[in-house]
Amino acid sequence: MMRSMYAGVSGLKVHQTKMDVVGNNISNVNTTGYKGSRATFKSMMSQLMSASKAPQEGRGGVNPQQVGLGVSIGSIDTNMQQGNLQSTGMGTDLAIQGNGFFVANDGQQDFYTRAGALSLDENGNLTNSSNGYIMKGWMADDSGNINTNESMEGIQIPVGQSMPGEQTTEASFGGNLDGRALGGDTKKATIDVFDSLGEKHTMSVNFERQLDGAPSGKISPDSWNLTAEANSANKDVNGLNIEFGEDTDSALNVTYESSSHTVTVTGDWDDSGGSVPGSLGAIETEINSVLTSEGLTDISLNTPGTFNAADLDGASTLTLESAANSWEWSVSDVTGADVTSIKGDGTISFNDDGTYDSMTTNTAADFTPIGSASMDEMDLNLQSLTQSSADYSIDGTNADGFAMGSLESFTINSAGIINGTFSNGLTQKLGQLGIANFSNPSGLKREGDTLFQESQNSGMAQVGTAGNGGRGEISAGTLEMSNVDLSKQFTEMITTQRGFQANSKTITTTDQMLQELVNLKR
Repeated sequence: MMRSMYAGVSGLKVHQTKMDVVGNNISNVNTTGYKGSRATFKSMMSQLMSASKAPQEGRGGVNPQQVGLGVSIGSIDTNMQQGNLQSTGMGTDLAIQGNGFFVANDGQQDFYTRAGALSLDENGNLTNSSNGYIMKGWMADDSGNINTNESMEGIQIPVGQSMPGEQTTEASFGGNLDGRALGGDTKKATIDVFDSLGEKHTMSVNFERQLDGAPSGKISPDSWNLTAEANSANKDVNGLNIEFGEDTDSALNVTYESSSHTVTVTGDWDDSGGSVPGSLGAIETEINSVLTSEGLTDISLNTPGTFNAADLDGASTLTLESAANSWEWSVSDVTGADVTSIKGDGTISFNDDGTYDSMTTNTAADFTPIGSASMDEMDLNLQSLTQSSADYSIDGTNADGFAMGSLESFTINSAGIINGTFSNGLTQKLGQLGIANFSNPSGLKREGDTLFQESQNSGMAQVGTAGNGGRGEISAGTLEMSNVDLSKQFTEMITTQRGFQANSKTITTTDQMLQELVNLKR
C-alpha cells in the first residue's frame, strides 16, 4: 500500500518539473531567438510479484505479475524549429532564415545564439546587445578581399576609416557625333578624372570634324587648303559646290543656287585683264559676300602659293565636303587643379553606317598636376561613339579611379558580408559574419542570455558562411521571435495541472486506506 503513495509522490515531482518547463516557455514567449522546451516522462522500475510461466502439460502460460514504482523525467528536449521573423528596420538586427547560429565570444570562449540584436561599441566592435559579446567572422583586407579559409576573429567596423584615392587609367565617352557637321566643326565633351592622390580634375576633350574635299577638275589636289563653316542658322554649306565658268572677258560674277548648294563663279580669268587678281582672295571675298546674304558665312579658300588663272581653263568644279568618317580628338584643358602640362590627341574613324571603326592615338591623354600628385597616361575608350545625322549628344560616360573617402555607413547582406559605404560614393567589403551549424543542434547546452555551448552530444561546430553547407541565409533588419506556441503551452499547463491533481488524490486516498487499517484495532 505504501508503494502507491510513493508512486503518487513521484508523479507530483515530474508534473512539478513539467510545470517548470511550461512556465519557463511562457515567460520567454517574447524573448528574441528563444527556443522552447518540452518535458517527457518515463516509468520507473517495476517490482516483480510473480514470474512468467511457459505453457506446459496442457496448461497455458502465465504472464509476469509486476507493480510499478512510479514515474520519472525521461527528457527535457529543446525545440530548434525556426521562429517567425519580425521586421525592426534596424540594419544591425539580424535573423537567420534556416539552420545555424551566430558565433559570439566573451574574450575566452565561443558561444552560439539565434538572437541577432547587434550593436557597435566605442571601439567599433560588432557586439551582442544583451551581453556585449563580440560577434565573430572574417575581416577584409585593405582591398576588400575576404579569406574565409582563415580562423575567425572578432568583427570590428572601422568607423571613420579612410579609403585612399586611386588614379584614373581609362576614361570612356559615348553618344553621337553629328554626321552633318562641317569640316572644322568641333564639339567639347568633359569627364571627371582623378590623379594619384585622388584629387578630382575635369578633363575636356575636343572632337574636330576632318575635311575630305580636294578640288576636282584640273586643279591639283594639293593646291588648296579648304575649310567650310556655316552659322548656326544654316548648315547647308556642307557639300557646297563651287563651279568656275569659262573666261567671259567680263568682270567677276558670283551666284548661289540654294537648292543645289552650288556657287557659280564666272569672269575674266586673264590675269592681265585685271578683273581677277593672281590669288584666291578676290574670289573668296566675292563668294562670302553672296553667301552672307543667304545665311551662310566663312567660306575660306586658302592657297599656300599664287593662284594661276590659267589652271581654270574651261569649266571645272570644286566641292567642299567634310570627311564622312574622320574626327580628330585632343585634350584641350583640365580644370580642378593647377597642372604643368596637358597633352593628348588622335583620330577616330567611323564606318559608312556610322558605327565605330578604329582609333589612332598620336599622344596618350594625360596631364601633370602641380605638387606631389602624379598622373600616368590614361586610355580613352571611344568605341561607344556613333556618327549619324542627329544632334550632338557626346559626353563622358565613365572613368575609373576615385577620390579619397571615409567610411560613413555599412550594410549586411544575406551572405553576412558587411559592405561599407564611403563618402566618395564607393562601397567596399569590410568583413563577413560566420555561421555555425551542428549535427545535433538540440544537443546544445543552454548557458543563459539566449546562448548555447557545445556538448558531448551536439557535435562540433561546423563554421562557414551563410547560405552554404546547409546554413541559412541572413535577413538584415529583422529579428527571430520566440518559437513558443502559447496555445500549446496553455494546453500543456492544463494537462499538467490535472496530472498533478490526480497524483495528489492518489496520496490522499492511500492515506485514508492506511487510516482505516490503523482503526482496525479499535
